[in-house]
Amino acid sequence: MIAVDAHGKRFVDESCSYHRFVRAMFESKDSAAVPAWLIVDSRTLAKYGLGMITMPHLPRAALKRYVKDGYLYEAQTLAGLASQIGIDASGLEVTVKRYNEFAATGVDEDFGKGELLFGQVAGDPENRPNPNIGPLQKAPFYAMAVVPTPLATAYGVVTDGNGQALDAAGEPVAGLYAAGNDAASVMGSEYPGAGVQVGSGLTFGWAAALHAAGVPQSAGSLEVLEGN
Repeated sequence: MIAVDAHGKRFVDESCSYHRFVRAMFESKDSAAVPAWLIVDSRTLAKYGLGMITMPHLPRAALKRYVKDGYLYEAQTLAGLASQIGIDASGLEVTVKRYNEFAATGVDEDFGKGELLFGQVAGDPENRPNPNIGPLQKAPFYAMAVVPTPLATAYGVVTDGNGQALDAAGEPVAGLYAAGNDAASVMGSEYPGAGVQVGSGLTFGWAAALHAAGVPQSAGSLEVLEGN
């Protein structure tokens, strides 16, 4: 699968996190990647699905419903697909040709797709030579729009290592704690990977509970579990 902008050009490593993907959308010149378009061929769609189309080898009749609803666009040629979704046809054809060359060599010379473990985890380990890059060759071709939407926030109450809320002067507010999405993200504006919000929420929720109970964090969890 590739993601392209209004010029039919790729703008990001498609295997990156959705956090960085949307950043790239907003950073595109003249917002050409808002919306972005995911492009696949029929082989890819049948094997891996796309968006809400999760079942491999979906019956043709069921696939038509997504096309009729405007969720999915379908055409026998890349130029025809580009015309339907309103992007540059020649740009898309050049992009796909170049991407297919990357599929053969296994090296994404433009964005390094498949080089990071983060992306490889979501790839196909049986696909060679790069688990994240396969050719777009088999008609019909399909497109799906992607628009940026808020999922959560990295902003919130600033806290210390005990999960205590800090006031404007950076001093702890007695008896007030924050964790999870209520607290400013310990990762700043980054998203290292799946579960980071849950993990930090559990960690600082635990730290806040220990501090509120007057239990030194170095005492460990055993004393708390024993009711001490």
